[in-house]
Parts: sequence; structure tokens; C-alpha cells
Amino acid sequence: MRRIIVLVSVILVSVFGCKGLSTQKDIANVPVDSASELVDTRNKLQLIDVRTPEEYEAGHLQGATNIDFFSDSFREEIEKLDKHKPVLVYCKSGGRSSKSAAIFKELGFTKIYNMEGGITSWSEAGYKTVK
Repeated sequence: MRRIIVLVSVILVSVFGCKGLSTQKDIANVPVDSASELVDTRNKLQLIDVRTPEEYEAGHLQGATNIDFFSDSFREEIEKLDKHKPVLVYCKSGGRSSKSAAIFKELGFTKIYNMEGGITSWSEAGYKTVK
């Protein structure tokens, strides 16, 4: 009986691997230095600020699109984006962007970058924002 259980376990791991075990596989949490390098490839990246419009207006990364995490149309706005183009998502300190990254993954986006520490860490590292 034990051999059968081991055999079934080996088959399941072989067939499914770890793919179904990690929902964060396509989400990369990146520090601001790495995020800055990604922002420099802006034409290959969708830069998404998930803070409120008021927070966005106070200062954001150049070229960022504002999609308010708290908006009733948040998922609808995300659905309009290109799911095959990489996304860099950020918020104030990393909480909303982390939750947003999981939603991007759920909606079928293939490569998601979550900027650790949000715009707070970005500014503290000396990187510029625009108003």
C-alpha cells in the first residue's frame, strides 16, 4: 500500500510539478534599483501606479498609468492592458501593489514585477517623481 501511495505521489509531482503549487511564480518582487532599470525599458513595460488619484497627483513615476486599487472598476481597467507585455506595479509602500500583482496574475498576465517598498522607497533611494 505504501508503494502505491509513493508511486501516485511521484506521478502527480511529475505531471504537475510545482506549477500548481505556487501562485506567485510569475510575480517578481524587485527592489527599487532593479525597478529603475526596468523603467528605463519603458517601451517594453507597462508601468502601473495603483494608488489613489490624489496620491498619484502628488508625485508618480514618469510614464506611469494610474489605476486606483480601491476603484470599483479596478479589474476592468487591468483587463484593458496587454497581458503579454511585462507589468511593473507600485503603490505607496508595497501593500496594495502586492495585492494588485496577485490580481494581475489571476487575470492572466504573464510577467509581473512588484516594486518593493513602493514610491516611498523609490523616493528615499533618490529617484525622481513627476507631478
